[in-house]
Amino acid sequence: ITARKNSTHPIDVRFMEWGATKNDQDQYRAQLRMQSETDVCISGPGTSLMSPPFMRAGSFLINVGHCHTFGDHSETVRIPWYMEQYMAEGATSYQKCLYLKSRTRCNGMNLTELEELIYQAYNDRNYQLPLPAGANLTPEGKVVKELCEAMGVEACDKLLDELNHPGTRWLETVVYENLEYHPDNKNTANTLLNRTLLRQIRKK
Repeated sequence: ITARKNSTHPIDVRFMEWGATKNDQDQYRAQLRMQSETDVCISGPGTSLMSPPFMRAGSFLINVGHCHTFGDHSETVRIPWYMEQYMAEGATSYQKCLYLKSRTRCNGMNLTELEELIYQAYNDRNYQLPLPAGANLTPEGKVVKELCEAMGVEACDKLLDELNHPGTRWLETVVYENLEYHPDNKNTANTLLNRTLLRQIRKK
């Protein structure tokens, strides 16, 4: 991607090292200023996704996610992991978020797909604001949204309240039924999840 800087479709690429701001307020301000002037921010999941709300209206965030590997009930599980999508969906109705495809994310980082997302952002740079609710959800987020709508308000509220408890609780663990939401877990999370309905929606 950086090689395209000198091509017929140049891209001005800059790298931001958040660790460099430690105990340096001037450097922190400089980085926020740079981000506020950025058209497209590319980041993996984690704390770095707390900063895109400082970007200007009409900008883009590309969350490349990662393939999360962990042990779950004597199995090694690998699932796509985007984590802080609540920042893109709930905090920034003035910024569009794009994602690498979750169905193929665990096959590795697809740089061609990433480059296509960058040019998609360029071609769609005049999108209408504010964004409608649900526009910045991942496919997993959309599954949970549809699940909640089908379960009803009361059941959904209980599921979301439980999702906010301490522990490894993310939308991805709900959708793929891992950790607290594993079928063999006889806990509160298990009783609140309509697995039959979830699996029907997940197949779509």
